Amino acid sequence: MNDSRRFGRPEGSGHSPDVNIRPPASVIEAIADGLSLVLVYPIVVLIPLLVEASLWSGVTISPESFLQRWSDVREAAETLGFDTDIAPVLAIGLPSVLKSTDRADVFSIWSATELSPDSWQLALATIVGLALTSSMLAMIFRVPMAVIIRNERRSPSQVARAVGVAWLRLLALVALIAATIVLIASPLLVVSAFFLVAGLNVAPLVVATLIVPAIAAAIYLTFTPDAIVLSEVGPIQAAYLSFNVVRRNFWPTLGLLGSVLLISEGLSVLWRSQIDTPFGLLIGVLGNAFVGAGLALAAMRFYADRLRIWRPEFAGSDRSLDL
Repeated sequence: MNDSRRFGRPEGSGHSPDVNIRPPASVIEAIADGLSLVLVYPIVVLIPLLVEASLWSGVTISPESFLQRWSDVREAAETLGFDTDIAPVLAIGLPSVLKSTDRADVFSIWSATELSPDSWQLALATIVGLALTSSMLAMIFRVPMAVIIRNERRSPSQVARAVGVAWLRLLALVALIAATIVLIASPLLVVSAFFLVAGLNVAPLVVATLIVPAIAAAIYLTFTPDAIVLSEVGPIQAAYLSFNVVRRNFWPTLGLLGSVLLISEGLSVLWRSQIDTPFGLLIGVLGNAFVGAGLALAAMRFYADRLRIWRPEFAGSDRSLDL
């Protein structure tokens, strides 16, 4: 591997300033450019629209056999909205207005078809299959965006290979996160159990103690998926890049996250209020896909601009967004 791309390179070993690198886009500029890019490359909304069409088709998948066998997870499933239908798992990682909407509130022209796995093993296999498919769809959605941000031209075979590599790296990232959670939570659960035997329930205190670190980790690692597809690195180095970009741009990053949350959640309320009519459904699905893709591109633009100042070899061309 080229030394300039070696993980863990000391900050002082660095790069001479490039006078041709323009200042990073502000939060507003990044969002505006992201939405503009969707108009230039409308193909980026294809995957979200296909998933919305799948959810609107009316096919529901009941997890009841799994929940009956593993009743402890029922409360979590109810909290996530997957207690009666696990089909929306397909939309995780994609902009979707239908994944969080009750089908009774959505205009339809036929009755729903419910699929109910007979055994908990089949239900579990269905959940895993949907999760793997959703992660692949997320990479099919995001990799072409990364190509746009990097201002590259790639053949379909090159894009397909990049999608496959990014998908495997995303799965590795999920596995690392799960392992980290287990590693941290296991001793805390053991300690909580000892206190519980002694008559003290410290579980709420343990949960409260973990909230702040969990929020901090979510903020500092927010660009990790973007780093996987845009910088084309593995999960550990992607986390390293995300952490350092956020550390160097903490308040602008908070501004971006707050703006994205406000726009996406605010508009989703509007979309959901209109999808009980044919025209409202069409506008809601198209509008949500457009805005969702634009915000995803905005986050990539924000990350790439700031990464380019620190580690330009991971950020691609500086000409990527000459709109």
